[in-house]
Amino acid sequence: MEETTWNVQGNDPKLQNVDAEPSLINQTNPNSISNISDSMGTMNLNKPIDQSNSNAATSSFTPISSFSQQFESLLRSSMTAYKEELERREKLLVEKEKKLNIYFNFEKMHERIISVHVGNTTFKTTSSILCSVPDSYFSFKLVDPDVTELFIPRDPCSFSLVLEYLTYGRVCTLPLTEGLQYKLLQDAKVFFLPDLAQWCEQNHIVPQTIEREVLRQEIEDRFQHLERMVSFTPRFIRLGTGILQGAVWTWGIDVNTQPDNFSLTTHTAANDSVIIREPGVYRIVAQVTACSTANYYASLFVNETEKNRCYASSSGAYFHTFHFYDLQELTAGSRLKITQTGASQGPPVGQACFWFIEKTAERLYPDLVK
Repeated sequence: MEETTWNVQGNDPKLQNVDAEPSLINQTNPNSISNISDSMGTMNLNKPIDQSNSNAATSSFTPISSFSQQFESLLRSSMTAYKEELERREKLLVEKEKKLNIYFNFEKMHERIISVHVGNTTFKTTSSILCSVPDSYFSFKLVDPDVTELFIPRDPCSFSLVLEYLTYGRVCTLPLTEGLQYKLLQDAKVFFLPDLAQWCEQNHIVPQTIEREVLRQEIEDRFQHLERMVSFTPRFIRLGTGILQGAVWTWGIDVNTQPDNFSLTTHTAANDSVIIREPGVYRIVAQVTACSTANYYASLFVNETEKNRCYASSSGAYFHTFHFYDLQELTAGSRLKITQTGASQGPPVGQACFWFIEKTAERLYPDLVK
């Protein structure tokens, strides 16, 4: 078919009513359009449309439209279910995270076990609990990571409430007597716990006579002290068969009731020193006998520092017996030994030499320590 080029100008007034006057088409451009029927081929534009074919075409799209609707409905339901599953999993993750945080926080609190010796009672807790209040007494005491023990010269009854406050954030053991509340208030001030001190000042109990309560508490403390003394396990070491090696006395063990605390070791001569591994107050009793060359003396040394000396004044070739009776407040790891100055020989045959060391208390003057 020959290609036909249309040259139509929109402003031509002759084209404004083409349907009304078909003859104007040929008049406008007779060379371009000669016969509409030739240009359109054999198509008959006046032929009516076959409605059956149209309905058939329309019906052929009906399954596709139904499938699209089903697919859209399925997709929407799947997305809804997926969203609900994501929300459920997110809630589970949040709950697990909370449980893990509680667990890790609990584990973090137990990184270092601290033994707190209060009077004659020992409390065991953790460094995190003791340091739970910033800038407190314990925060400064436990700066050194190697510290695992503390001694506090306070009342164990009131300190148990301090520990309760540090552990749970409040005092749970109620009610308190006036005397115990007074002690707790003083402890709160000493340990720099302002919230606990404020609580003690604001929560007054039924008034009582403080002096009477304090006296009653002192009587109970002394009674408990007597009970502890009766049930006290002896802790001592007795050394005998002393031999003078040059200027140092050496020993053998007669009795040792606490081998973990007392041990006989060698410093400058074999078995010349006793090591103390538990801090406290020790009674030291010693008896040594030696023959003099002139004026001489025996000395008691603690950590190479002379603590006591016993003199003899005589001419040579005389035996003298020296006695020590001393109380020493010793720290863990202290080394004790006895030396002799100006001795020509050790004890004569049958002369007993011995050394007795016994732990008697935790502190020398506990009532004077503030």
